[in-house]
Amino acid sequence: METVALTGDAVAAMIRAAERAVSVADLRLAVIGGMAVTCRLGGVHRATGDIDVVADEVVGVAVESGAQLLVDAGVAEPDPTERHHRVFIDGTKVEIIDTQELPADVTDLPQLNRLFVLGHRWAFESSEPLRVVVTGSDVDAVLPVATPPALLATKIHAFCDRQREEKKGSDAYDIYRLLETYDQHGSIATAMLGGPGSIAAVVQDVLDRRFVDDATRVVRYLKTYGDPGWPTIESDDIRRVVGAFTHRLRDVSPS
Repeated sequence: METVALTGDAVAAMIRAAERAVSVADLRLAVIGGMAVTCRLGGVHRATGDIDVVADEVVGVAVESGAQLLVDAGVAEPDPTERHHRVFIDGTKVEIIDTQELPADVTDLPQLNRLFVLGHRWAFESSEPLRVVVTGSDVDAVLPVATPPALLATKIHAFCDRQREEKKGSDAYDIYRLLETYDQHGSIATAMLGGPGSIAAVVQDVLDRRFVDDATRVVRYLKTYGDPGWPTIESDDIRRVVGAFTHRLRDVSPS
């Protein structure tokens, strides 16, 4: 099992919250979002303040969602604004996306809805255990974390679905860093081509339109809403890294 070492009190609190969520009987989870990207990149690459997870459909118990199961188990407190997909575990915000087994055919769904359904279920089903240690603390947890290809799909949907532009900067940075790190030799593209349904075609089309063709806008999000400590990413970098990936999705077959 791979081990990743992270640092920081805030990170320790989030990993503890994730570990408590994973420990609940009858609830199967996988970590996605910014924390999953941090884990897969092997270090804290940007600030994040909450935990995002995907949950398997809750069956055999008298609740309708993963969030409600966490509350009923005494692990979490409900969100005071009554957002039913959100709970708090020891003060850490946890956003829960419930998934279910994929239907035989999702081609009738609009493109972004298809990306949401395929990407989040894939993130759950293909997740792998990762040992997460936070130095300077007692945190040593084994968590199911989405793999880079499926995590990428969920981040692309998040980028497209954001209502607030300021959140697009961190999504774009996560997408860029995942591809820069894991797709140098086409490993994410190959996995994506073997992913569920038409996910490879959807991802290729969305990234070509929203990143490669619109690289200037992506760079504006990064520069306007990003952290000054992030490395400089220009339009040519976006086109090179993301464009190489979408090219592979068109032309590379799984081995």
